[in-house]
Amino acid sequence: MLEGQFTPAAQPQFEQIMPNFLRRRRMLQFVSQLGLLTGLKICLDAADGASLPAGSSKWLDTSGNGFDFFRGADGTATTDDPTINGTTNGRSSSEYFSFDGGDFFRYDTTNEVWMQNLHKDNAKFSYFGYNYFANLATASGIFGDNVNAPGNIGCRFTLTASGVLGFNVSKTGASFALDFNSTLSPSANAWHAIGLSIDEAATTGFMFLDGSVQTFTSTYTTPSASNASQTFEIAARGSGDGKWANGGRMANFTMWEGAVLSQTDMANLFTITRGRYGI
Repeated sequence: MLEGQFTPAAQPQFEQIMPNFLRRRRMLQFVSQLGLLTGLKICLDAADGASLPAGSSKWLDTSGNGFDFFRGADGTATTDDPTINGTTNGRSSSEYFSFDGGDFFRYDTTNEVWMQNLHKDNAKFSYFGYNYFANLATASGIFGDNVNAPGNIGCRFTLTASGVLGFNVSKTGASFALDFNSTLSPSANAWHAIGLSIDEAATTGFMFLDGSVQTFTSTYTTPSASNASQTFEIAARGSGDGKWANGGRMANFTMWEGAVLSQTDMANLFTITRGRYGI
């Protein structure tokens, strides 16, 4: 076992013992049940009709903050829109967005202050979501706004072209403020619970994959105090870079800023949501 990586004890198989009415909760209800509302900025849930009304041109935030995302680059129906699957408010694993190699989500206005904080000194945030990759050799941005390049200010969390989870923070010049690739590697054509937590001031970070955790030192080296070069995107890394390969899927996207989930918090969230996705 690699240093900094561990797998918590086996969790109960909730898909076998959890009543269906509990499995059919909205992601926001799961987050609330665990007392994880502090710092919640985004809660996007394809299985929740409040987040994804029938035929919606946006993925709507249910956190109460109103941080909604366009399907594609803007509100116009076109070829870069992720495809809606399942039944409105179905609350099952059949509700998700699928990608064809050219799709992504873009924030529907200029970046919020909290989005700009992700790449700056004292960054403090967490992410958790369920994702399905069809091709592990295609770099697939989970979120970001730096086009995965130094000189473009911002950050990105991605499945790298080597098939592992990676996070970097870019700044002006030819180097990154932080560039870390884990050894956590999801399998292709299966649902996975993926997470990231950064507390830059405390120098603590970890990545999460289906209950396995890899820790790392999250210090940003001389990060930029300027705003990101691109608008914040999901299923891409800014300017439409890092779009997912054909066959990829995304079910939900949840993010906290100004507060972080602990490893226990994330493991608990995984435990009560994994049954929906057969993990």
